Amino acid sequence: SGQLGTAHRPLTVVVGPGEHCVRVTSSAGATGTLRLRATFFDVCRLGPQDDHGDSFLCSTEIGLGETRTGAISAADQDVFSFALATASIASITLTGAPDLVASLYGEDGILLTGDARGSHALLAGRYFLRVEGSGGAQGTYGVAVASNP
Repeated sequence: SGQLGTAHRPLTVVVGPGEHCVRVTSSAGATGTLRLRATFFDVCRLGPQDDHGDSFLCSTEIGLGETRTGAISAADQDVFSFALATASIASITLTGAPDLVASLYGEDGILLTGDARGSHALLAGRYFLRVEGSGGAQGTYGVAVASNP
């Protein structure tokens, strides 16, 4: 926000893909020219490329019944997302390097379990799996999600 004719630092907001509107309202009696500049960039494609997204926002989609493979370095984490259309028993498998762990989060970002391997009764919705090394462990892995309503 700011007054006409003044410069203010940029307002930065993370928004999802799609169409966006910017509403500009002026103070009572304000006159003058308004200049608005909007710059959009893909926050998931900044910096060195990784095999999978490192955050909920930049997660890699994993379909039910699908296996994704990846590699974890000492400072890396990979985040996957999956959706359940109905309440289901979700079975999560993590194979590969022995000291890698998968944590399960709800769509609100709340940790549901620190060890996501095995079966979990989940409601319909979006979920996230974060794969990372325990104590700096590294290696390759495969992760899969299956469901039974």
